[in-house]
Amino acid sequence: MNQNSTRGLYRMIGSRLFSVFTGALLVGSLCDCTTIKEMLAGSAPTSLNFKAGLAPTVQITSPRDSDSFSSGQITEFEGQGTDLFEGQLPSSSLSWWSSVDGPLGSGSAISARLSGGTAEPTYHRITLRGVNKAGLPAEQSITVVVAQQGKARRASPRQHDAAAQAENATAAVHQSDR
Repeated sequence: MNQNSTRGLYRMIGSRLFSVFTGALLVGSLCDCTTIKEMLAGSAPTSLNFKAGLAPTVQITSPRDSDSFSSGQITEFEGQGTDLFEGQLPSSSLSWWSSVDGPLGSGSAISARLSGGTAEPTYHRITLRGVNKAGLPAEQSITVVVAQQGKARRASPRQHDAAAQAENATAAVHQSDR
């Protein structure tokens, strides 16, 4: 059985519903399979709200990985999130985090003054996190450098690793607080 609706093309195989577009199994325990069978037969409404089990995607569009900023400079962050079923994630579902400064704000575009860089360059692992309506998260991270004006430089792979380790340690502490 096939159904072509605004949510995509689906195929019942046995008692399981698959998305023909992605090939993903749509988990039966999250929806009423009887209603889905009726929908596919044309005897039920053609729109259903169910969790597909697919995480959204997020992308940091600005700044770029390894960009450098002067100490005290306000930095503009931009990103977006998309979901296969929801389309563009609302700005309110996007949040920004620094491995050094912690939470930076929420939204698709924010401004923040990153700390450090007065004596030695400071490497921030910046993470954009998005969550879809099903509560499934996605993250993307980059590393940026804050340094004294005129001393800013690009982050090396070793510095990326150090920033990532600092972020993982900070995230572990925050997870244990919950």
